[in-house]
Amino acid sequence: MTFSVALWSTTLLNHQWWLLIFLAYLLLRIVTLRNRRTIILLAILLLMVTARCIVQTQLQKRLTPQQAVRSHFCVDVPADAWRLNGNHAQAVGKLAGHKVLVQVRLKKRSQKRQLLTAVRPQKVAIDGELSPIPVATNRYEFDAHRYYAQKGIFQEIRGQVLGGRLQTVRTPLQRIHELRAKMAIYFRSLPSPLGSYACRLFLGQNDPQLQSTLKFASTLGVIHLFCISGMHVLVLLAILRHLLVHLHVTREDRQWLEIVILPLALIIGGAGNGLSRAIIMNELQLLVQKLMARRTRDCWSLGLLIHLFIQPGLLITVGGQLTYLLSFALREIKYRDDWRRALAINCISLPAILSSFYQVHLLSLLANILIVPLFSVLILPGLLISTVIFPVFPALVQLFNSFLHFFDGFLGWLASLPGMITFGRLPAGTAIVLTVLSLILFNQRTLDRRLIYLMVTIYALSFLAIHLPLTGEVTFVDIGQGDCAIIRTPLNHQVVMVDTGGQLHFKQPAWTKGVITASRAERTSINYLKSRGISRIDALCLSHHDTDHIGFMTDVIREFKVTCVYVPKGMEKQRRFVRRLPSQQAVQGIVAGQRLPAHLITLHPLHAGHGNNEDSEVLWGKYGPQCFIFMGDLDRAGERRVMKHYPQLRVDVIKLGHHGSHTASDPRFLQHLAPSLAIISAGRRNRYGHPHQVTLNNLKRLQIPYLSTQRSGMITYTYLENFCHWRTQLVGDELEWMQTPSKSN
Repeated sequence: MTFSVALWSTTLLNHQWWLLIFLAYLLLRIVTLRNRRTIILLAILLLMVTARCIVQTQLQKRLTPQQAVRSHFCVDVPADAWRLNGNHAQAVGKLAGHKVLVQVRLKKRSQKRQLLTAVRPQKVAIDGELSPIPVATNRYEFDAHRYYAQKGIFQEIRGQVLGGRLQTVRTPLQRIHELRAKMAIYFRSLPSPLGSYACRLFLGQNDPQLQSTLKFASTLGVIHLFCISGMHVLVLLAILRHLLVHLHVTREDRQWLEIVILPLALIIGGAGNGLSRAIIMNELQLLVQKLMARRTRDCWSLGLLIHLFIQPGLLITVGGQLTYLLSFALREIKYRDDWRRALAINCISLPAILSSFYQVHLLSLLANILIVPLFSVLILPGLLISTVIFPVFPALVQLFNSFLHFFDGFLGWLASLPGMITFGRLPAGTAIVLTVLSLILFNQRTLDRRLIYLMVTIYALSFLAIHLPLTGEVTFVDIGQGDCAIIRTPLNHQVVMVDTGGQLHFKQPAWTKGVITASRAERTSINYLKSRGISRIDALCLSHHDTDHIGFMTDVIREFKVTCVYVPKGMEKQRRFVRRLPSQQAVQGIVAGQRLPAHLITLHPLHAGHGNNEDSEVLWGKYGPQCFIFMGDLDRAGERRVMKHYPQLRVDVIKLGHHGSHTASDPRFLQHLAPSLAIISAGRRNRYGHPHQVTLNNLKRLQIPYLSTQRSGMITYTYLENFCHWRTQLVGDELEWMQTPSKSN
């Protein structure tokens, strides 16, 4: 029975191994239990979870659109659902009774003001496109499709708001959402960062203004305080109990009040994974005490099953995994002193963190020892009191707000200290083994040295396997409308990035500008390099100065130690380009004939220029049995110059110039190179119509097969001596509905 739950859940969640370990524990609990009623209850819940997973899988198949549909839509949106960042608004609403993700661009400031001040549900008219939620197109990229599927959301609408009308609040649930919307409006009126903290911790809303704080917390390994711990539930319960005691409310009445209030707190708090876990378990404990007059240790198991029934994809997210793993660990750890418990929690959570974030800071243990007590004793109570008394004592609240400013600065300073280790992506199987060993280790009164040596050995071997791979690779990142390629030689001896990709930004009114939470490079190329355990780049080769090739340069240089930046000769003197480089960053202009790291040879430019398309770097290199050429945005005249200068030049793989534009890829040049494969890097539905049909026709006529990041996502060539293997992230039809440009383009 348990394994049928695992089967359907892993089918739904793309084989998430973490689910197996949690459900294996539940099976063990059933086998070892002696209480008959608890055994029956657990068995019934397992059957219910199995049925829920089956229904969820069928629902996903039925509701996921096969094609994009352009039309006018009328969506019911709760008042508290809108999340705004600049002129971008996002919400989860209902269309024809089913959940739908709404993402719209606001055209007027009045629309933004209306959404920010709405306290009643709305029926919103949208001119847009109904489509599936796109899948991840790069390895280890955040997968929005899978993330929203576990929330029961399988489709999205993108477009523009035509208008909306407020609806009458009728049900108690709608009134709770109305209260939540009013609280959000009030919190936004508080001084920053107090209002942002209140929105995050009390309403579960992500305020973009808090993004830097969350990034520092993630770096230091204390992000669980903001997302997954559910600690504020315990603090709020403690405050509530203290008040009720002083009001002389009896213990029995206090318990009934808590049973009623906790579900309300769940809705108001946004029902995040950590909050839901904490409230479900506290509610279960209270109900058991009231109905059976005893305490039970099975609330963790029962709570997990109930949570899985409500949200079958719970364990797909790192937050879901960590909140249950850490709550289980806290229950099983034998130590009582804070520093040992913090050490145990860090060790137990480390495999899951390395499996998802690839990095760990050496100061994370110190950060947990310092910050966790500060959070529970001072920050959470202070937040609650400050939000209540602000209208009466604003000056006093400003003092606490100043403390939060200091706390943010302290987090930033601590996160900036040396000690970040880029470990790389720990395989799921290894992570589970290490997690189990950690739980066994800290479930004992005295530490078993043999177990410690075994764990250290597994970590060391995993580190060496990640950092010293026997194979090399050439990877073309799906960076959108731009270019980005990564070259890595065996044993990670040398790493080169050819272009970084970038995004064009057009001048807009101030009200439309939001907080940039993470660039596409951080989500794709940078994330992928970290997953491979890479913390340095030997050469950053920028083909020319167009934004779609160098726009993410500052992000790459900030995240990695870049030995040298190579640009076409003449570009290194351009003031606009130099201003974007850190003062100590080495930069070198290159011309044809120069050798670069990772066995690259420069074929163009032939002389100094200005970094325009016609001055693009052209790089050639041999990796395993195949020769590659990277064309930048070189035009046809430049291709003929290269052909004339290198009459014997032949390649196996060509990265086509200018994203497959008809201004590049001269048929005579292609025939001269005689490649066996062409790579096209271009964005879906790009405004330029890349790749051009003329280029595709020429490739077909010359019988040159091609792969495009538009259809295949990330494209990876792996080699070892004379062995080579090609792999694409997508099969090719997952985003078929996005291949035809929309009418809006």
